[in-house]
Amino acid sequence: MTNQTIGDLAESWIDLRVRSQSIAELTERNYRRSLSSFVDAVGADCLIGDVTPFDIEMWIAGPKDGPRLLGSTMNTRSAPVRTFFAWACARGFCVVDPCLTIPRAKTTTRTYPLALPAASVRRILLAAGFRERVMILLGLHLGLRVSEIAKLKVASWDRDEGTMLVHGKGDRMDKLPVSAELDEVLGFWVEMMPDSSGPLFPSRQGGNEVLPNNVSCILRSAFRRAGIEAKPHALRHTFGTELVRSGVPINVVQRLMRHRTLNTTQIYVMASDDELRAAVEGRSHLSGW
Repeated sequence: MTNQTIGDLAESWIDLRVRSQSIAELTERNYRRSLSSFVDAVGADCLIGDVTPFDIEMWIAGPKDGPRLLGSTMNTRSAPVRTFFAWACARGFCVVDPCLTIPRAKTTTRTYPLALPAASVRRILLAAGFRERVMILLGLHLGLRVSEIAKLKVASWDRDEGTMLVHGKGDRMDKLPVSAELDEVLGFWVEMMPDSSGPLFPSRQGGNEVLPNNVSCILRSAFRRAGIEAKPHALRHTFGTELVRSGVPINVVQRLMRHRTLNTTQIYVMASDDELRAAVEGRSHLSGW
């Protein structure tokens, strides 16, 4: 089966992931971007059995005349290609996985979740319109991703029960508790919805649910007007960080963040550089000398 071309097989693999609902919409776009870049580099007509580790390493490193890539960037762009070749090898499309001998790039910096300070949150909410404000509060109170905000229906919110049914990664459904503040804002918003069974955020072009990319653009616009440089995902990071800092047990944070493993949640427990500085600031053993 090694006579399959890399272009055709890569496209079939992504389509299969989509039809089996094993990847989210944003993941699909990331997969297509990385695999399209790789296919362009080796040639769509290249047989999958002819792809070598050197071909993959050259692509991961990026163009010779381009900027030098960070290790984390190289790992991110290569992850879909590694996943694809592991699948292709397991299905017999290639004899040996060419990615097996390629180490992941070294990363020199640790990253922490970027939580927004309370003052920044206030500025963003003041600069936001009502539609934007509802989206922002869904991120701050429930830790929703932009793709999850886009998929919400009016019926996802059970006001009597005080819960929101969230359609998350991997087609997973979770019921999350809704806070009093979010309940009040949602009440005003839902009163404006013409269809109680439709999307919570209808597209202004046709009434279907708004696309995740549009949610991201809407939130970025509110951030810019407030003079805040951050990605929409910072709302989810703020939710997780505030839970940890307020003393919520880590296993409860894991449930609310909907992390599959506790290891993912642990990053919210790690102290940032600012917290390390604050911990030692003002300490003295020489006072009175």
